Amino acid sequence: MFLKNDIYMSKAVVVGDLNVGKTCLINRFCKDVFERDYKATIGVDFEIERFEMSGLPFSLQM
Repeated sequence: MFLKNDIYMSKAVVVGDLNVGKTCLINRFCKDVFERDYKATIGVDFEIERFEMSGLPFSLQM
């Protein structure tokens, strides 16, 4: 049974070689920003994008 106030959540992991644009892709999707200056991501970085899908609140953790 789904309640009207439920927030649907999903997680995605982005994996790839060095210098291919994984962080850039996530920042573009979540923040609508494109950084031209290269800064290496050391360790792990998380972002959350919230939106509606078919009128239901949805949260995507990347």
